[in-house]
Amino acid sequence: MDIWPEFQQDLERYRDAVLSIKRSIRLYEECIESLIHQIGSIDFDSAQSLFDELFGMQSELATMLYKYEYEPEKRIRDLIYHLDRDDFYSRKYWHEKFSAGLAWPE
Repeated sequence: MDIWPEFQQDLERYRDAVLSIKRSIRLYEECIESLIHQIGSIDFDSAQSLFDELFGMQSELATMLYKYEYEPEKRIRDLIYHLDRDDFYSRKYWHEKFSAGLAWPE
């Protein structure tokens, strides 16, 4: 029984999928970095739509981690953890941090 050809195809698909996932995560990172910078550059009330987008992206990354069990790098896991709560007080807290120059939740 020669299973190598099929196994090799599976490995190639896996490699391609992992590379695609890593590229997508990097795009998320770039977008999140931009959102954080924008949030820190404007007043709290004007930042609400940006917060909506930021917390939406956090939710999608959390789905990747918890539903699909894809373990991203620590930086993304930290973001998922720290931005888990989306309410007025957490938005106020993060707006103050981002306005003070924090570039990534820690």
